[in-house]
Amino acid sequence: MTWKPAEFEVATDLGACLRRGEILPPFGVHEDDDGWQMPWVVTHLPTGCMLPCRFVNQDAAKLAVSEIAGFGDWDFDEIDARAAALQAVMTPTIDEWCARGLCERSTDGLKPGDRDVIKHQERFKGGAS
Repeated sequence: MTWKPAEFEVATDLGACLRRGEILPPFGVHEDDDGWQMPWVVTHLPTGCMLPCRFVNQDAAKLAVSEIAGFGDWDFDEIDARAAALQAVMTPTIDEWCARGLCERSTDGLKPGDRDVIKHQERFKGGAS
């Protein structure tokens, strides 16, 4: 299979947001200009959940997809025990990607998607005053 341009939904605390990027099911990658130094995101398409890290560029995000595709069964559409098990397996891999400078984790306690919420809240507060 090859990567294809597409629009897909990303889950946030405010609900689903539509993003434009490339997909190679069950994953999508897109650039998200929301204040992170490394703006590229990998999303699990069936759940809309993003990996808990951001990537330096599109190639790094696609490399991550190729590395995690074999970690287990990604055929689920709810956050359940399988998702938790996959996250546990992925943690050392994400640590290694960070050490190689391919990605960054949030250092302020935020998870990917939260910055979208904060930007939305700041815009709302600015418009209300």
